[in-house]
Amino acid sequence: MQASKLLIKYGGNAMINASLQQQIAEVIYKLKSQGHQVSVVHGGGPFINQSLDSAGIQSEFILGQRKTSPEAMQEIQKTLIGEVNANLVSAFCNAGSEAIGISGLDAGMVQVKTKN
Repeated sequence: MQASKLLIKYGGNAMINASLQQQIAEVIYKLKSQGHQVSVVHGGGPFINQSLDSAGIQSEFILGQRKTSPEAMQEIQKTLIGEVNANLVSAFCNAGSEAIGISGLDAGMVQVKTKN
């Protein structure tokens, strides 16, 4: 098999099960061991929902997308960067991969405009 660049979307619901998370980390390690360049983009919906609920912040969904207030955005950033991303990097490293975690905020990689 020829080595390739792979982008894997790892959804938040798939992260809830620790055993499944370990299996995914092992698959990613195997792919990297075969010479593939693997990048993982993760979600975090269940973790975000729990974090917002704990902080008493209400969420509004429009056509399946979260409408995010500035207050909610701060909580979401803490959850995705400080919890979800950090846990995934740890899982990937524990499975043998060399992994780093970055966010769209780093180096201004992602910039957005508010939708009306």
